[in-house]
Amino acid sequence: MEEIFPKLFDCPDYIQGKYCHALCNYRHQTEEEKQAIEKYRESLRLKLSTKKSNRFGAVYIIAGPERSGASWLFNAVRLLLIHQDSPFGPADSYRLNHITKNDIETRLIEACGRPLVVRTMRIPDSNWAENLDQSGHGYIVFVSHRDLRDVIDDCLTIGWMKHDIGVILSRLTAYMNAYEYWRSIAKGDFRYESIHNEPVEQIKHLARLMGIESIHAEHISKEINSLRPGQAIGPDQVTKMWPAQRVIEASRANGDDKDDKEMDDKAHETATVVVVPRQAKLSESERKIIRDAHCDYHDRYGYVEAFRKAINEHFSKQISNGEEYDVCDIKRFNEINEYTFMFI
Repeated sequence: MEEIFPKLFDCPDYIQGKYCHALCNYRHQTEEEKQAIEKYRESLRLKLSTKKSNRFGAVYIIAGPERSGASWLFNAVRLLLIHQDSPFGPADSYRLNHITKNDIETRLIEACGRPLVVRTMRIPDSNWAENLDQSGHGYIVFVSHRDLRDVIDDCLTIGWMKHDIGVILSRLTAYMNAYEYWRSIAKGDFRYESIHNEPVEQIKHLARLMGIESIHAEHISKEINSLRPGQAIGPDQVTKMWPAQRVIEASRANGDDKDDKEMDDKAHETATVVVVPRQAKLSESERKIIRDAHCDYHDRYGYVEAFRKAINEHFSKQISNGEEYDVCDIKRFNEINEYTFMFI
């Protein structure tokens, strides 16, 4: 099928050189991406074989909260598909906070067989992937994780979250539920610290999971590191990454020992200035509340088992006499994690 540009899902504001908004779910492409797509289309025309594959580009889902490494993963997948000559071509990339079946299917039609890369944070509609395998696309999920106490610290420092323990716990519950959903079907789970400490190795690992070569891993790592947009009013529309100034201010607030002059030089590389509200980070008591609410990804189910043990011991007499609690409820409490979480 011949692709026609501009397309239905091209952001009209972006085409006109305007900034839309932080959660825009339309397509934003660089000139490099447009050229890569055109090169791919031309290579298809030049192929001598007329035999068509029954497979198309996959839908790559990148899930995780802000400040967990998910934006890095999103760009790593996007750039791998541009630079590594994927047999399915470069991807169309989007940010969709809540994924529906219609969101995916209509964008796949627009992509004309090429892959999609979708950055998301929430649990999708239950039937979002219903026809992907039958259509020949399929999907691959990658998630990122980090101790949520550190995620919250960063969000408070940068000013993305109100410093209110009720708001924080509510947001964390949403983060955890979404993470557990996507992790259950993920092909790869990437640790925030590993992404930052060994990015080239992580890109090579990611490429292996995607089934493509990774000869440009070092170049891609440097390119991702350079994606520090100067847009003051929100994230870059293509990369979904927030301005470099916010990163600089966060480093200062976190007690980064870099020379202030070096930081100021970087801040003045762009013409715009971002004023970042410096909210206090979590106190020790707040961190304890969050820890007790099992907000570290790794400890979540371990905490459930400890909670079950404590409850069973504390109410052992009532449970053993079988008068106060229904046997079926006790069985559900001891066997179904989601049911236990309601009590936590």
